[in-house]
Amino acid sequence: MTRGGGRILERWVDYGAGRLAVYDHGGEGTPVLFVHSLGPCAMTWNYVVPHLGAGVHAYALDLPGHGHSTVDPTDASDGWRAVEAVARGLDLDRPLLVAHHLAEHMATVAVRDNPDLFRGLVVLGGEFLLDTEKSREDIALALDPGMGEALRTRFRLGYTGTDPDSARELVDALVNDSDNDWLLGEMRRGLRAEVEHSVHIEPDGSWLHKPTLESVLAYFRLPEDSPLLPSPPFYEGLSVPLRMVHLRDGYESVSPQEAAIVAGHPMLHLAYLDSTAWPQYDKPQETAELILAVLEDPDRDDLPTTPEQAAALARE
Repeated sequence: MTRGGGRILERWVDYGAGRLAVYDHGGEGTPVLFVHSLGPCAMTWNYVVPHLGAGVHAYALDLPGHGHSTVDPTDASDGWRAVEAVARGLDLDRPLLVAHHLAEHMATVAVRDNPDLFRGLVVLGGEFLLDTEKSREDIALALDPGMGEALRTRFRLGYTGTDPDSARELVDALVNDSDNDWLLGEMRRGLRAEVEHSVHIEPDGSWLHKPTLESVLAYFRLPEDSPLLPSPPFYEGLSVPLRMVHLRDGYESVSPQEAAIVAGHPMLHLAYLDSTAWPQYDKPQETAELILAVLEDPDRDDLPTTPEQAAALARE
């Protein structure tokens, strides 16, 4: 793996009973720490980072239970605690966090609770978590056994084997499935690299495809009365800028309630990107340009927030 002729370094940060794998892409400027969604891995950012230029020092971590990290999550707190551990363990100088989709909640907790540790957050393809009841319903759906089994078989979560040949067969099968699975199809450009990175092979040839279903579900385990359960008060303590980037074919859209909350909060900002739900593969250069724009001025108000604004800007 290289960036601009330099090798990407695999670095390690102690965490719990194991270690977190972090990929140092190099660069000389402001640090940016990338956080993948649940299921993928740090390799998901490989097409974005080269477009950032040498003025950004980019890092990407494998969350607990994912990729090469050797520690599994026990509950939702392992998400934000791992992000905090990487920033501290590598002594990063107030990095900008960039998170994708289901990493939104953990990344938001990390920046909200550590304003001296992070300079801000960009979320690609998420939504502001304002509806407490909807949040409870989403968590219950994720923890439903039927849903879990469907996810396990669809993405072969936690599948195992006894030899490298069967591991290669799993990689090939998932890549081939992308022809008929819209979600896998949108990440096909980097799917093989992600799956290969996520298959852990032991010295005897046995292997495990990470994450397991249990690891994914751990990130949805929040106590019913947790103050971190998504709701409007969740954002009251936020004192660094958070930029929510809605996508053309993303999973969420801006609701009137969301727009009103954003308008009344000095740290909440919107942006729009004409992309599938996987901008790191569909529009890596445009994704990098948006990140650079936020780095230049986290509070800027000249970024498009609607499809119409984005189209007008593209015509200029």
